[in-house]
Amino acid sequence: MTTLEKIRKLMAIRYARRQKFNKELDEIKYGKEGKQKMALSKKLTIFLLTNFTVVELYVLFVMYVFQDISALPSLITVVVGDVVAFIVYMIKSLKENTADKGFMYELRMKDADNNTSDSAVG
Repeated sequence: MTTLEKIRKLMAIRYARRQKFNKELDEIKYGKEGKQKMALSKKLTIFLLTNFTVVELYVLFVMYVFQDISALPSLITVVVGDVVAFIVYMIKSLKENTADKGFMYELRMKDADNNTSDSAVG
């Protein structure tokens, strides 16, 4: 086997591995059905915001029915928790999508590079 044949064989193996990796990455990203999955952090943030909103509405209802504002400190605590959870999620999202630092940004740039190089004539 000549050196050129060895190089071609290695390049074919490398290409097959890259294709397998890209397929696995797409399955992770989009699932087997082809729809993009919602990130776990986004699901948790939605759950927290919904939970805080329900507690806020309940406390407001109880304060109105009983004409007692002693539940106001818990309402304030819930609102502060809601705001803090939202800010933390936004900071995390910003760090993920920032150039040269974020994982999702790097994936999107890699996909964009692959799409432009695949469509190139030559």
